[in-house]
Amino acid sequence: MGLSKFVFYNNDQNQINGNPFAPSDFYNYLQGKWRTGADIQYGGDGNAGTDGTKADYMFPGTSDSTHTAPWTEEGAGNLPADRRFLQSSGPFILKPGAVQNLTVGVVWARAPFGGASGSLSLLKEASKKAQSLFNSCFDLIDGPDAPDVEVHEQDQQIILSLGNTNTSLVENYTDSIERDFGTDIYKFQGYRIFQLKNGSVSLSQLSDLSKAREIFQVDLEDNFDVLINQEFSADVGTSIPVLKVRGENKGLAHTVQITEDEFATGSNKTLVNFKTYYYIVLAYAAGDSESEKYLGGRRVKKFSASPHKLGPKFGGSSVPSFYGDGPELTRLSGKGNGNNELELTQETKDAIMANKFEVNPKYENGFGPVKITVIDPLKVPEGDFELSIIPTSSTAELTTSGFKIRDSIHASSTTWVLVKLPNDTIFADTTLAYKNEQVILESTTGKSILDWGLAVTIEQVAAPSRDSEKYPTNGLINWSVEFSDPSNEWLTAVRDRDATQRIDGLGVYDWIRSGEQGRNSGYNDPSWHDFTVGNDGVTNSIDKGQSFERIWDGRIAPQSLVSNTLRASTSIVGNPRPESLIQSFTYYPTATGGHGLMLLSNVDIVLTPDESKWTECVMLEMGEDARLNVDEVPKFNMRKGQLKYGATTLDSGKSIFPGYAINVNTGERLNIIIGEDSYQRSENGRDMKWNPTDNAGNINSGYPSFGGRHFIYVMGSHQGASRVLQPKLPEDGPAYDKGASYYEILKELDDNTSTSGRNRELSKIFQNCDWVIPAYAAAGVELKENADGLPVPPNEVTIRLRVNMPYGLTAETDDVHTEGLPKYSFSTSDIANKVSVEKGKEALELVNIVPNPYYAFSSYESSSIDNRVKFTNLPPQCDISIYTLDGSLVRRIRKDDQSTEADWNLKNGASVPISSGMYIIHIDAGERGEKVLKWMGVMRELDLDSF
Repeated sequence: MGLSKFVFYNNDQNQINGNPFAPSDFYNYLQGKWRTGADIQYGGDGNAGTDGTKADYMFPGTSDSTHTAPWTEEGAGNLPADRRFLQSSGPFILKPGAVQNLTVGVVWARAPFGGASGSLSLLKEASKKAQSLFNSCFDLIDGPDAPDVEVHEQDQQIILSLGNTNTSLVENYTDSIERDFGTDIYKFQGYRIFQLKNGSVSLSQLSDLSKAREIFQVDLEDNFDVLINQEFSADVGTSIPVLKVRGENKGLAHTVQITEDEFATGSNKTLVNFKTYYYIVLAYAAGDSESEKYLGGRRVKKFSASPHKLGPKFGGSSVPSFYGDGPELTRLSGKGNGNNELELTQETKDAIMANKFEVNPKYENGFGPVKITVIDPLKVPEGDFELSIIPTSSTAELTTSGFKIRDSIHASSTTWVLVKLPNDTIFADTTLAYKNEQVILESTTGKSILDWGLAVTIEQVAAPSRDSEKYPTNGLINWSVEFSDPSNEWLTAVRDRDATQRIDGLGVYDWIRSGEQGRNSGYNDPSWHDFTVGNDGVTNSIDKGQSFERIWDGRIAPQSLVSNTLRASTSIVGNPRPESLIQSFTYYPTATGGHGLMLLSNVDIVLTPDESKWTECVMLEMGEDARLNVDEVPKFNMRKGQLKYGATTLDSGKSIFPGYAINVNTGERLNIIIGEDSYQRSENGRDMKWNPTDNAGNINSGYPSFGGRHFIYVMGSHQGASRVLQPKLPEDGPAYDKGASYYEILKELDDNTSTSGRNRELSKIFQNCDWVIPAYAAAGVELKENADGLPVPPNEVTIRLRVNMPYGLTAETDDVHTEGLPKYSFSTSDIANKVSVEKGKEALELVNIVPNPYYAFSSYESSSIDNRVKFTNLPPQCDISIYTLDGSLVRRIRKDDQSTEADWNLKNGASVPISSGMYIIHIDAGERGEKVLKWMGVMRELDLDSF
């Protein structure tokens, strides 16, 4: 029925507005009348000083829509008095025998300051909430439930795994709530975990930093990240925006590693073994409401955990792995590495160098194409596993710029399956379209046989340059340049320097075209603008964030980002403003390599003194002006000259590169093409050898030397690439063949070759070039030659370049059952927990009692009448006998569980508190041995006031 009248009267005997006495007085007040029967009127005190209009609600401020002028006691200047208020509903008719249920709510609120009027805004906000609750029959929207939490206590760390997540109450949660302006729909968004000061902290106190601190947040990768609600502030008397969560927006994870105590004082926050820590986990939802985008789950999980060493577990554990470690993976078929960093085993590298190709490359622990990680090292079983990526629909072709990548897979219709041979099987909860860490434990699978202590995370990714919004580094995962002798970094390369204007004199060094230089001009001048790639009819910078321009501080770049044109004059001599001279060849002056960065290889490039690993390759002419080059060979044609070393003479145009390159994704050795500038005789530019000098300056009136331009071009092997448009082929690059395939193309180019024919043939080569290094020697370095006259690197340099590669199919497998789909195998023999009596004997040495000595108090006690110490690192079964120094048995504690600790309440076997003194403690662990401890305790006086 709602509120029909709101009346104030005084606690006195006033005949108009005093206490009611007669029945008519009560009824008049219920009707909004004075004791006299006169209507209460708007203004003044409702009787005097009014505007003559009837008022149903006294002193409403501005909330009474039937009156425009505000009315308050303060504004009316009424004399203070002892007031009473009365609120009424009706009138209504109640017939004989009928029943009418009435719900009466009285809202109360008090602001921290501002007096009586300061509480009005807060009171109104409380009234709105009360009315909203009543309108919804007090049916609160609960938000998503917290997931189940399994705690894995480890040495100075706690691992949490979230289970039972794939349900309608957790990650599939959807609910709605009716509000004044429509229906708000909420869907699950993420998880939050807080460390609590102690076990008494409640959900309502999570915003108090003295009691709770957020240690973990994870959420879906979507359009929701920062969630802000409009909440009433008593300080300002209105609703203000309040940040509820700042989402990572990187996809869901279901495991958490905790290594620090957020409430620890001092610089060392490392968790302390056997100390109890308290946590709370909640799930939250996000909605499209303008005022309440964040909805925290009301049903949370609160728990405690105590870290400890793992050796004593199960009677003696040998734990070779830790949280986050992974197995040694072998690729059986397929391609791609997602967003995972790859590292081949030395065994595989040796096989590739011996055979040019390893059909089943093996990857170091935790550095494979798919992410399989250890969650609980105690539970990892010993066995052999196979993981397969399985599309549920036909394969696809990713298309870009007139170029196609065959045999890619649809993320939204592709899943995975993991089998512990012969047939224990786990199926993926989601498709590859979502980043989802799937935990494989009994608590998540419901089966003890599937309690593997592992997690699998597989997500289909975009190739480099295809989604820079999702991948801030544009698909670049990592890079490194490592010298085997760090004290002798003998190799360097030309460092990129951006030209800020077309006439900038430093344009010669602007050789990496990353960024958005020229965006306002439509990138129409390839001689100095940054490079672009088309995507769905839109032209965008290939690398607008300049991620690839930062590799080795701008000394290495993908071929597709390397400058490829001069201005009108191609003669460098006398040209006052040369353009970049570190170049790659591309048919069209405005083209950038056709595929952008989509086919970029994950490579190891190694320069080594080991001559058995050197690469036979083609050498190109790098001189800018053909008239100044040997035999007037134009730039990018094959050098005219023969290399003779020892008793060997190579074909004209062939050379030896003192190193090699490996595609760590496909397991192939790669071809390398090198260059030299035959115009630069003084800089070793005419000897057909890879022997750069340290000259980083100019020769002959402004001709940049770059150490003789002994540039390095690492060629790819692009399985799955196909020619779609001429002349942007690109054709599949061969695996290592001593440069023979490229040599056959280049040797046909001569003075009679047409310009278009030359461009076409060179395009065939450079469309397969992945990486470019304009290398030269570091200052003061001169490469020494071996007995055969070949330059030898002073020490080994390993260049690692890692990028995203989408999962897809390959045809180089003999396994007809996989049809080229990604499939991997691994063994857990080197990461599985192994239990033995011998390890149990070793672990027995860790048994201890803490604190020792005990001075009246310990951190394990919960109240003033609690006395407690703790035995730590205990085996599962043991007898703990406590003796006085004269050999009298005080207490015997029998332990038979998997915990590694036990409490002693400092009482004897008759539950009588012990006296202060020294005690001998004997731990009998059966076949695992015995341990004797000495302990001293000083007892405090009994606190009788606490009873």
